[in-house]
Formats: sequence, structure tokens, C-alpha cells
Amino acid sequence: MIDEPTLGVDVEARHAIWSHLRLLKAGGTSIIVSTNYLDEALALCDTVAVLRSGKVLTAESPQALVARAGTCLDLECDPQGRGAIEQLLAKMEGILRVQPTPAGFFIFLASHIAPEDVLSKIFPLTTVNSFRLRGADLAEIFRVLDEATA
Repeated sequence: MIDEPTLGVDVEARHAIWSHLRLLKAGGTSIIVSTNYLDEALALCDTVAVLRSGKVLTAESPQALVARAGTCLDLECDPQGRGAIEQLLAKMEGILRVQPTPAGFFIFLASHIAPEDVLSKIFPLTTVNSFRLRGADLAEIFRVLDEATA
């Protein structure tokens, strides 16, 4: 068991630790890693168990865990068009969740939904200042798991 192996280390040391753990894994050693870093779990683990208050919420592959939360489309837009966007997204299939932000929205898409399809429907409604596609972070995965167990 390794607890927070890269907490407080610099980038070079982090990658050296990751390389060593991968070498051990390739040699057949099973390793339990306790981490708060989603990227570390994605990089090193075959199975991720998520704990809350001492209880296992889920244990699955890192890819399955991230897929549960969906891909996030960070959208910055003109405030005048926010209502129209919310109405559009409420009707669209494959929108897992919409979270308003001061500049626009975080739009969580199911894995089968192409971001281009969503954006092509949003562009005619308002001015889009910027957008970015990213995977869910650890806080968002916890939120999804909490909602599923509530």
C-alpha cells in the first residue's frame, strides 16, 4: 500500500515515482495506491475504488469512472443568450448535467454525444466567447457518485 505517493513532490520526482510503480506493476506486483489526484489514478490504476465516509461508493476501471461523469464542455457566452441555451440544453438528449458558471456553463455530455453537435446548435443562439472540452475532474466524479447513491 502506498499512501499519497506524489504529495508535495515536484514534476520530475512525480514522473520518476510513476515510472517505478509502472515497473513494479509490469513485473506482476499488485499495488494499492491511495491518492486524491484523478490523473494519478488514471495513469497508474487498473481499478479505482472511490471512498466516502469509509464506504466504497464504486470500484471500476478509471475509464468507466470518468465516463460516468461525462465529457465537460466549458462554454463562455454572452449573458443575453443564457436563457436560450438553457432551454435548448433541457431538450437535448445526452446532456447529463448543466452547471451555470459566472461566464457561461459547464455542460456534461454523455460519451455518445459529439461536442460539435451541441456547439452547432448553440452558435446561432448567442455569441460564444470561448469553449473548451475536458474530462471530468475528481470533484465532478464525486458529485455523480453521490447523486447515484442518494
